[in-house]
Amino acid sequence: MNLSSSDIELIEKSGLFDAGFYALNCPDLLESGKAPTEDHYKNHFYNHGFFEFRRPNAYFDPHFYQNEYEDVLASGMHPLMHYIHHGSKEHRNPCKEFDAEYYANQVGEELRRFNLDPLYHYLHFGFARNLPINSSQSSQRFMAGREAKCDYESWLEVNQWNSNREFLLREKLAKCTKRPLLSLVMPVYNPPVKFFKKAIQSVLAQVYGNWELCIADDCSTNPEVKLLLEEMQKIDSRIKVTFRESNGHISAATNSAAEIASGEILVFMDQDDEITPDALAEIALYMDANPTADVIYSDDDKIDVQGKRFAPQFKPDWSPELLLSYMYFGHIFSVSRELYWEVGGTRVGFEGSQDYDLALRVTEKASHVGHIPKVLYHWRVLPGSTAASGDEKNYSFQTGINAVQDALDRRNVNALVHQPSWALEAKAGLFEHSFGDSGPSVAIIIPTKNQAEILSRLLVSLQKTTYDNYKVYIVNNDSDDHDTLELLASCGHEVFDISNPSDGFSFAHINNQAVKRVAEDYVLFLNNDTEVLNGQWLSQLMGYVQLDGVGVAGARLLYPDDYSTQHAGVVQNLHHGLPGHGLKVLEYHNGGYMSRAKVAGNFSGVTAACMVMRRSLFSDLNGFDEEHFAVAYNDADLCLRVQEHGYRIAYVPSAELLHHESKSRGNKDNPQEELNYLSRYGGFVDSYYNPNLRNEMPSHLAVGRFVGETVKEPTRVGFVSHNLNLEGAPIQLKEIAQGFIDHPLITPVFICQKEEGPLKEELADLGIETITIADDLIGELVGDYGNVIHDVKAWLQKNRIDVVVSNTILNFWAVDAAERAGIPAIWVIHESEPPFSHISYWCEAAKVAAFTALEKAYQVVFVSEATRGLYAPLAPKQNLSVVYNGFNNELAKSRLFHEKADARSKLSIADDEVFVISVGTVCPRKGQLDFIKAIEHLETHNPNQKLKFAIIGDRDSDYSQAIHTYCSQLPEDLQQRITIISETKDVGVYFSAADIFVCTSLIESFPKVIQEAMFSGLAIVTTPVFGIAEQLKHDVSAKFFKPKDYVELSQNLLLLTENAIERERLASNARLHLKRLPNYQDMINEYESLIFEAVQ
Repeated sequence: MNLSSSDIELIEKSGLFDAGFYALNCPDLLESGKAPTEDHYKNHFYNHGFFEFRRPNAYFDPHFYQNEYEDVLASGMHPLMHYIHHGSKEHRNPCKEFDAEYYANQVGEELRRFNLDPLYHYLHFGFARNLPINSSQSSQRFMAGREAKCDYESWLEVNQWNSNREFLLREKLAKCTKRPLLSLVMPVYNPPVKFFKKAIQSVLAQVYGNWELCIADDCSTNPEVKLLLEEMQKIDSRIKVTFRESNGHISAATNSAAEIASGEILVFMDQDDEITPDALAEIALYMDANPTADVIYSDDDKIDVQGKRFAPQFKPDWSPELLLSYMYFGHIFSVSRELYWEVGGTRVGFEGSQDYDLALRVTEKASHVGHIPKVLYHWRVLPGSTAASGDEKNYSFQTGINAVQDALDRRNVNALVHQPSWALEAKAGLFEHSFGDSGPSVAIIIPTKNQAEILSRLLVSLQKTTYDNYKVYIVNNDSDDHDTLELLASCGHEVFDISNPSDGFSFAHINNQAVKRVAEDYVLFLNNDTEVLNGQWLSQLMGYVQLDGVGVAGARLLYPDDYSTQHAGVVQNLHHGLPGHGLKVLEYHNGGYMSRAKVAGNFSGVTAACMVMRRSLFSDLNGFDEEHFAVAYNDADLCLRVQEHGYRIAYVPSAELLHHESKSRGNKDNPQEELNYLSRYGGFVDSYYNPNLRNEMPSHLAVGRFVGETVKEPTRVGFVSHNLNLEGAPIQLKEIAQGFIDHPLITPVFICQKEEGPLKEELADLGIETITIADDLIGELVGDYGNVIHDVKAWLQKNRIDVVVSNTILNFWAVDAAERAGIPAIWVIHESEPPFSHISYWCEAAKVAAFTALEKAYQVVFVSEATRGLYAPLAPKQNLSVVYNGFNNELAKSRLFHEKADARSKLSIADDEVFVISVGTVCPRKGQLDFIKAIEHLETHNPNQKLKFAIIGDRDSDYSQAIHTYCSQLPEDLQQRITIISETKDVGVYFSAADIFVCTSLIESFPKVIQEAMFSGLAIVTTPVFGIAEQLKHDVSAKFFKPKDYVELSQNLLLLTENAIERERLASNARLHLKRLPNYQDMINEYESLIFEAVQ
């Protein structure tokens, strides 16, 4: 069957064939040896793809189109031909994602004017403008029709069991002081034989050999099971079997299996699940390191009948309150044999939750409850198993309730256990505890300054409270509003007038003072912008805070507009070392990871917006730290100090309040307090946040990096740069390579396609080997990528490179060539322009290779969160990391520092003059013309002869000429006060002489020049584009203005040129923010980790 020439011509004219997309979906063509030209792809489509219903572009899906519209199949026409003739004109949807009418409403005038259909317009115009294709999302050309790997799939890809990890594990085992006998306990009843065999095979495959498998057959009716068990005993003497005389269900069968065990530890395993090859070894190693451990559990995941792994449970360390909410231990769960029998084994009558009941009982008596944060167990999902759904064995819900209720009764906790309606609807074995309304006295402390309406709303909502022993105290923090003063006088609550200390507002101070004035047993800190939702809120908080070992309890806080989660516990190091609210902005009914937002449990902290604790404990700890955390992080600090004193922090989601805080609230925390927190807790390990989860928002997602101990061997690392010029990206790469000069194992090699450049001499002086890849070879990649890339691959292999660190988008080819050569690669992307726009002139095969390089790289590293955000929608897997450019203070001091008086004298800047500079290569992206326009505007409206300006970094170009021309038209006097300096290495004298630094960039990543201005103590006025907003904070350490808004820039300059105190405040805070960011060695350490991870 062939297309007619007229049909081919019609498809050609339709403009619906996208060679780049088609190449991505036909990867075999890239390896065919043929030049991957657009005609090559077209011919393949006309001869094969058309008839196979392949997509000609990302947004025409022949299968969807034919199934969506009944008349298409009835017409007998091929879906594409029908669309060209009819559907395009009728604005039919060409695929599931593309809403033609929605798109047409955006660009209707253009469609009418040029007689275009929506899909053609999008492919040729709208995509480049990033126009949305439906009401909920924008799409990306290369990702259409493809699903990105989820976080766990990405984790699995780099954390698979392999021979290297086995070797390392055996080395560790050889150093063990003891090798205990581990007894696997497996009750069996009519198992699916295929998966029962797999379960046993997974035991036989253990690296650790000192085990026994103790099986109790509970009178299986399938004769094949008995035959198999008898055969297994003969195969390996470590397999022990007992055949029960009657069916007693799982509790009795578990006890029967435990009775034939002789090991020190009992390891529980289900009949159709699998354990990983390292499972028992890891338990043995943990016991060796923790001799008192008598309860140990690990992480786990699920596995389907095809062997696909999914749904990992990366658990917290021992969390008593979480165990009251559900059996979070899951698998692998192990108990010392002595303790198992001390509590009476598994109890008959608790079937379905017998392991949960056992966990609750043994942890009450355990000396040490240990957690191994590794996936050691695969939970088989089969119909009828609780791995598929909790209600597959619906009796397990009631026995779960009974187990928890029994535990509370044993512990003399006055609470009733129930399964909430939302858990029943989700068919999940999750439990809540309802506490009574009576108990110790509570002082509710509410600080306020003015804001009568907000305070009144809270006070009205407090009337819902059912708890019967509390008193409200309002802290009046210097209110001067008439309505507020009237409310305070008439509200009926006791009011404390507490002023701020002399150095300004201090949340810590006013609350500490308030606590000293109350006599209640407990103190509850409550923000005035909260609002009580459920009357039992205080009863629930008081119930949990009185549990043995709990020091602080905090509530679930919700945003008022949509009831999404504002606070569900504090996680450390979510924001580059600083704590943050995990599980944020989840929909109300979404419990998030392991249901943590909806169930009681433990976190490393809770917010003081609603937090209760014993007054005596608060006083013993000297309350909030007024000196170091007057405003920010005082609650996180207090919670960590509570834990240091042996208490836990309980998160209580059954206490629900609204928190009338904006989702977009800016962060204007005092940078000194940030530094104080990092100084005190920089090395803190959050035991309630699993190390396999990534330390960033959104929280509780598996990290897409190798997690585990790395084997470090000599490694030759090729740092690939597109040139050796004095430009940001090459300089930054040189500084990274420089960090490994004296490394005992990593040898840096600088690879460049340009043989000459100013950096060549610097690299030689540093002793870094530089090798040049032929410039013409890289040039040939532009048009003949599919053939030439094989030569690049061979070149890499010839030069014995172990790891490639490829710098900038332009060097995507190095990632591709490395993958073909079997060499791991790290791809560092600085560019914040639209993704891949820098290679728009390359051939289609190259563009496809650039996109697929995102998946081929071990990690794609960005220098700012904002730049990563550009690529996140394109990412084929979750391997995107952020490593901030670390600042080298010592190098900067030698390069930039001059005595201010000497620098100003050298540049003829008088003491009473204000000197404003902008440093950076003159180009449209950096927008220096806006600086000149702002100067003109400033001088027109507020002339000041004491102002001088300089632009440093001029380079001949059309844009430079435009700036010079504009300046030449300014008044002569103003021209004399503006200096434009060519590119120079000696920028230090300008930084040292200046008072104000201006950045007018339209696009940046994480500019070093901003860091240099921060280091130099300058007041900074800048656009907040991309990474700049991560370096500085508006009105804290800089003044921000909108890109190209020279009037706003002029207004900021007026403020700062006339206010030396404000200049010093911004400069001082900028220095602190620079200290808060990673330094040079921090950056090198992170790249070292990435390099060694990549070769595992």
